[in-house]
Amino acid sequence: AFTYPVPAGMRVERVDGDLAGAELFYNDTNSVQTIYLEKRYEDLAENEVPMIITLQPFTGRILVPTGDPIANLTLTKSAPAGVEEGGTIEYRLTVTNKGGAAATNLMVSDVLPVGTTYVSGGSESGGVITWTMSSLAADTSAEFAFTVTVLPGTKAVRNTTYSVTADDLAPVNGSTVITIVDPEVVYLPLVMR
Repeated sequence: AFTYPVPAGMRVERVDGDLAGAELFYNDTNSVQTIYLEKRYEDLAENEVPMIITLQPFTGRILVPTGDPIANLTLTKSAPAGVEEGGTIEYRLTVTNKGGAAATNLMVSDVLPVGTTYVSGGSESGGVITWTMSSLAADTSAEFAFTVTVLPGTKAVRNTTYSVTADDLAPVNGSTVITIVDPEVVYLPLVMR
């Protein structure tokens, strides 16, 4: 809970209406903070607030809750930085529920990267790998993995299109992951003197 001292000679009579249920999110550190909200909020102008907010150092936001706790999903992916031509890449996707309620009927999907062939993991159909999960509790994570083989002639593998969906939530997309093929081969320009 956050309390604010009332200046000498002043007093608070009453807080009415929407502000009576308002919550203060405050960053009292020297660094930028990311906050994952556990329910839906509106700002004081009655605009819906995204489920992830960023607060600059020593700033705050007053938000008004507009509903019960809900799920708030994040999606990350890991892969090796380099691989040999013809080698395999194992991708690991992690879905985390940072919200205040369970997420239901989750579907994780990942488009097979160009320059690769599918080996194993998940269910592959038409170049899309998918996994389903009935529920993911608040403050928990689930991991999914698949393996591909790098085709000859491929210089870099870019995995750009992957996401997670769940009931009553907007789809969450992941960030591009790049693996360099034959990373120990370095091409330097010819310098003439």
